[in-house]
Amino acid sequence: VKAKIANQPNQYKWSSYLFYLKEQKSIIDKEEILKFFSSDRSKAIRLFVEFSCQQNNDTFIDYQEAFREVKEITSVKKAKEYASRYLKEKGLQVESLKAKINKEYRDNLIIELTEKTNLSYREIANILGFSRWLVIKGVKKK
Repeated sequence: VKAKIANQPNQYKWSSYLFYLKEQKSIIDKEEILKFFSSDRSKAIRLFVEFSCQQNNDTFIDYQEAFREVKEITSVKKAKEYASRYLKEKGLQVESLKAKINKEYRDNLIIELTEKTNLSYREIANILGFSRWLVIKGVKKK
């Protein structure tokens, strides 16, 4: 109801709500829950229905809002452009990042991409042509 999938608890087909109201057997231990409302089964069901239909002011935070902040670089395309600019500024090619002498540049670029994007390690690895494990190792340096 709160998610606006249904107007009433009994209208959502995947809800266990109706099992609490019916006498038929189910996998739900409904008696255990109904006991919280009353030891009298009829009264418990009535109170359960009232409780389920009450309005509340609970607020729910969307996953993205709560756990995924919007980063500076918002797409794979923009991450590729960022990596190209970084390499150009340093006078490097992507292939040269594999050389031990450029390890610091490689790790810095990996860290910057992980901090400035919401891309996965695999996506960053694909952009740079590295293995995912090399990206993970680079991130651990920070």
